Amino acid sequence: MAINSGKKTNLLYISSDNNASSGAFLSMVKLCSLLQEKFNVNPYIILPYAGNGQKLLEDNNLQYEIIRSEDWIVPVNASIGFTLKKLKKQLKNIFAVFKLIKLIKSKNIDIVHINTIYSYIGAIAAMAVQTPFIWHIREILEQGQNNKFINKKIAHSLINQATKIISISKCVALMYPEFDKKKTEIIYNGIDTNTFYKKDKTIFNNNLHKFICTGEIYPKKGQFDLVRACKKLEQKGIENWKLDIIGQGDIEGLQKLIEELKLTDKIEIPGYKQNVADYMEDSDISFMTSHCEAFGRVTVEAMMAGCLVIGANSGGTPEIITPKETGLLYKTGDIEDLAETIKYAITNASETKEIARNGQLFALNRFTAEKNAAQIHDLYTQVLERNI
Repeated sequence: MAINSGKKTNLLYISSDNNASSGAFLSMVKLCSLLQEKFNVNPYIILPYAGNGQKLLEDNNLQYEIIRSEDWIVPVNASIGFTLKKLKKQLKNIFAVFKLIKLIKSKNIDIVHINTIYSYIGAIAAMAVQTPFIWHIREILEQGQNNKFINKKIAHSLINQATKIISISKCVALMYPEFDKKKTEIIYNGIDTNTFYKKDKTIFNNNLHKFICTGEIYPKKGQFDLVRACKKLEQKGIENWKLDIIGQGDIEGLQKLIEELKLTDKIEIPGYKQNVADYMEDSDISFMTSHCEAFGRVTVEAMMAGCLVIGANSGGTPEIITPKETGLLYKTGDIEDLAETIKYAITNASETKEIARNGQLFALNRFTAEKNAAQIHDLYTQVLERNI
């Protein structure tokens, strides 16, 4: 059966969270919305628990159902006791799988699409009824998130049963050499241009330079590095700046560092904000400081918004930022190098304005939500034609 044969393609999309601030969740919602609006696809989304993402689905006229399930991930340093408790919780997934099998049959599901590496119930259900399934790998577990599978061997074996594996960057694919390369496709995330693209924006037009850093706050995301680099920037004599760090997580720990470095008049932590595009529109420089970012939604969002992006030279970030062409890179975790890079950006404004414009055009050509949806639609076509 071809996907464009006139018959609607019924898609069962398995989410691993229900969080309106999660990058993976936002990517899923935009993808499913476009597949429903522009392609002959009927998505039905499964959520693992109740949460604030449901309203986003409703606002986009997307059908969903909550089927309680547990992920198969634990922290790298998890104790034996914690891991055993997590294993016991897997029992609820037996009931979840049976519910999914029933849904696949009753809704005549053509493809099961698993949104992240965290959830696996969709794979077992799809295999049970011989329905093709796609596994979307959006995370670098150990290096990027300090997490791991409860049982790596079982996890890798199950993921390799997928009809297709989507990696959101070349870096992600390289981080999982155990995955079947013949099944793996690199499809970069897509960003909503209607929300983030600011056509006529230029940077460094005021005496006060505005910085922004967006994302979950914890050490591996690099916000602590950024605060320390900003102190060095001040010590280098550049004091006409203000930084907003937007996100949830270890706000208390980061605020303590800001106070210790006497930067409370220059750095604010507004917390999680839905209107992050407004902050980006008002900013000159956006930072991607993560020590190992799988792709970097906020990198592309900021580029589309017209910001100069300064990113750590690790993970998927160098796939987006070409130094002095589409942004600036610094040595990951090197506070002095980060401070020098910020100083360079400010003191060479005419050059960095042009870099920001080039970055915006690059993002518009490569990373739109429409392009992402079209590529995934093509992948569905391949999968279904192979299963005629």
